[in-house]
Amino acid sequence: MRSIGRSKSARRGAAAVEFAVVLPIFLTFLFGIIEFGRAIMVQQILINASREGNRTGIVENLDTAAITQVIQDYVQAAGLDSANVTVTPDPTTVESGTPIRVVVTVPYADVSWIAPQWLTGNFNLVGVSTMRKEAIF
Repeated sequence: MRSIGRSKSARRGAAAVEFAVVLPIFLTFLFGIIEFGRAIMVQQILINASREGNRTGIVENLDTAAITQVIQDYVQAAGLDSANVTVTPDPTTVESGTPIRVVVTVPYADVSWIAPQWLTGNFNLVGVSTMRKEAIF
């Protein structure tokens, strides 16, 4: 009887050691999936914001400041604090048919839920759209 009891307790100890080895790997993998999903979600928000701002700007003949405000409103409604916006060229100064490029960037460290900045590095998530200015009648 005693030999059976010893093997059960020995096995229980082995299971605890295996759990201690596997748990950090599993949690790292799980949190990595969460962070990657968050990055993709924010990237899509930035792309949509750039499209929304660009489309509004070329149709309504808005200047760069107004397009920037449309984009800032969009990203704030999506739960992001702010974004850096670049519009080239100014839609009010170019002719119809000219491509207008809108670039929206956010530092990844500002939107990360889990990872500390020293781990993720110093890079930006970017959303870009290019549309041709429409004719104003």
